Amino acid sequence: ELLRGRSPRLDGEALRALELHKYCAGAYTPLDHVLYRFWWKPLAQKLPLWLAPNAVTLAGACAAVASAILILCSSPSFDDKVPVSVELAAVVLLLFYQTCDALDGLQARRIGASSPLGELLDHGCDSVCLTAITLGYCGTLQLGLGVLAFSTLAVSWMPWWLAQWEARETNVVRTGGSLFGITEIELVTVLIHLLAAIGGQDFYHTRLPWPLAIELRHLCPFIQAFVGFILSGMSLYSAFGTALERGSATRPLCRLLPLVLLLSITVLWPVTLPGMYLSLLCASTASMFTRQAIEMVLCHMAHLEYPSPQLALPLMPVMYAFALLGILSGTLGKTVMIAYTCYCIYETCAYIHAVVEEIAVHFKVHVLKVGRRQTD
Repeated sequence: ELLRGRSPRLDGEALRALELHKYCAGAYTPLDHVLYRFWWKPLAQKLPLWLAPNAVTLAGACAAVASAILILCSSPSFDDKVPVSVELAAVVLLLFYQTCDALDGLQARRIGASSPLGELLDHGCDSVCLTAITLGYCGTLQLGLGVLAFSTLAVSWMPWWLAQWEARETNVVRTGGSLFGITEIELVTVLIHLLAAIGGQDFYHTRLPWPLAIELRHLCPFIQAFVGFILSGMSLYSAFGTALERGSATRPLCRLLPLVLLLSITVLWPVTLPGMYLSLLCASTASMFTRQAIEMVLCHMAHLEYPSPQLALPLMPVMYAFALLGILSGTLGKTVMIAYTCYCIYETCAYIHAVVEEIAVHFKVHVLKVGRRQTD
């Protein structure tokens, strides 16, 4: 690592913590148990033994991202009608992702290939897919690339990130409540695309009767926000309760600051600067969410402090201030915003590549193949 011009992201103590790490999932819902018995487990038994669990993870992630790309190509600004064929493709791709998301862990345990690397890749891909699924959902509902779409992104990110933050304190990864969790959320998203395909492109423009008197496409984000805040509250209550039992909640509170900063700018920018570089803002904030989410997962697994030194996220409020002051207007300002967005994406990719490589080398495993690496 030193010869490559940088120090390792993980020191010896962190790697030893990864060796001792055991994954502990939260409560499963009744639907989880039904799907496990009648769909996931029988399907997992048919997977070839040479198929790496990480390959299953990445295949599912590619499907989720592809569904978002199809919708974004049809509706780049989230206000155009999405063709029925694209909605049906999204249904198939998201069902494939949801199935792969369940099968990767089953395949890992089946062939004895469970590892911290697999857990990190699984949750890392989920953080990317969360953004992709939310963007596709915004396109289907024709929310427009503005306040409502960015607020929807923030509401999607918040409970997912807080679940990983909670796991840092409790060592249990919450996937929802005992009756409604991530599986139900994924299938509701599939249903949203399916209803758009069956009901037509104007289905979500249906105006609900009094006393709601709003269009269906505006009701969906409010329901999402309600569920998101409940799940977030559960994580906050659990994490702070555990921390207070240990004597202090100061460190968990400090670990929330990057999330608060990211979500604040994600929502405030389109409110105060409507129409200003919103596509670039979406790309930069999405990449930063992925970076923060993966780091929080790793901090939970390796007992590291969060956050680690980084530049892109602290620069975000500076960019926002420059935009408010009018410094980012014009060709030069747009060039600066493009450069900043590219740097956010680069920093995220560099961080992911570094930690994946270090873990794979330490555990002598391949990322996409079954078996152990040959040692010199």
